[in-house]
Amino acid sequence: MKANAGHAIVVGGSLGGLFAGILLRSVGWQVDIYERSRRALDSRGGGVVLQPEVVEAFQRAGVAYDDPLGVVAHERLYLNEAGGIAQRMRMRQTLTSWNFLYGAMRRHFPSEHYHQGKQLTAFQHDSEKVTAVFADGTRDTGDLLIGADGASSTVRQQLLPTYEPRYAGYVAYRGLVNEADLDRVSANLFTERFVFFQFPNSHILQYVIPGENESLKPGDRRFNWVWYVNYDELTELASILTDKDGHRRDYSIPPGMMAPAVERQMRAYANKVLTPPFQRLIAAT
Repeated sequence: MKANAGHAIVVGGSLGGLFAGILLRSVGWQVDIYERSRRALDSRGGGVVLQPEVVEAFQRAGVAYDDPLGVVAHERLYLNEAGGIAQRMRMRQTLTSWNFLYGAMRRHFPSEHYHQGKQLTAFQHDSEKVTAVFADGTRDTGDLLIGADGASSTVRQQLLPTYEPRYAGYVAYRGLVNEADLDRVSANLFTERFVFFQFPNSHILQYVIPGENESLKPGDRRFNWVWYVNYDELTELASILTDKDGHRRDYSIPPGMMAPAVERQMRAYANKVLTPPFQRLIAAT
């Protein structure tokens, strides 16, 4: 590590915060990451398409990892309505998971500088220093503050108090299926391929990602699917974002908290509009 370049305070200990932290440390900064959750974050399992910049960041920061950094797909398939292959494209891509990337970076970043249960309430700054203030009374002063605290960012709210997110016009349903839980015909079609089905105003995709314990062993991995569906902001979005306990969420519904009526509607719509392989994938979820 190079000579100390300064002290950075990173608010948010998920992927964005960890990427900032490991890269700053690699060029000599002292970094402290503050994460509001008291629980381990490594149970979040969504799929991630690995980009070259991620590998470059790992190499720059000296993060230890096994190659490949996920499951390798060698082609893209576009399905037709009957479930056949409408188009095939040779394209090598590595498909990984939130868990896999988080685990590699979390093991690399020093635990004594990763602080959990720290909810930022405000920050103060002058021409030279910035001080972060947390709900439990913790204060930290540094040369740089990075806000990586998600969609409801406290840092952004203080910097840009008039900012309001705008609905993009669609919702993404996400699901994971263990390899062993999908029928053989569908599994053979989906395994180690990036597969799409497109239709007006919507599309769905799937790829295989590492298993729950970062396993790349065939049989231990998971099918990851994402389905983009348009919903009207005024007449439909509120019910989609209301969980099974009746709480209106701002941006997303946690796993297991989807309202039963919304889930039934989603599954019925899948059986109506999706191609059969994707119908079976959602049914197995």
